[in-house]
Amino acid sequence: MLLSVGLYNAYQKFCTPYGAWEINWKFKSPSPSEMNDVINTIGGFPAEGETYTICKYSDYKLKKILKTNNWAKMDDKSYDMIKKKVNHFQNTVSSIHIGQEEKFKKIFLNNPVTFTKDSLYFLKSNSDGSYFLSILNPNENKVYILEWVQ
Repeated sequence: MLLSVGLYNAYQKFCTPYGAWEINWKFKSPSPSEMNDVINTIGGFPAEGETYTICKYSDYKLKKILKTNNWAKMDDKSYDMIKKKVNHFQNTVSSIHIGQEEKFKKIFLNNPVTFTKDSLYFLKSNSDGSYFLSILNPNENKVYILEWVQ
């Protein structure tokens, strides 16, 4: 039984997207109730690409995720900054995939990142231009993850 728990914990840490977020970005997340891997172009060596993931949490797990991470509150300035960052991510992802621009635009249109000034965000950037943006919308019990890996 103890071995099963250990294997399960190892799997959660090393074989799941939310485990990778903790390892790569120090972003802790319990397992979501639902996870929609909307876009994932990361693959191969050197593991560059983009991901867009939508996670839905139960009320209990939402409270848990609120207690972790260094969430920042939205204000007018940060709301505009996050909106620009999301738009830039969407436009750049669409434009770098030559011949698939319309496909990606449609994906973003059908899976919008929704947030308000009540939302919280977590943003971490690396010197190589990689970044991780997480937006928590408490009205939807959802966390939107945008990851750009160089």
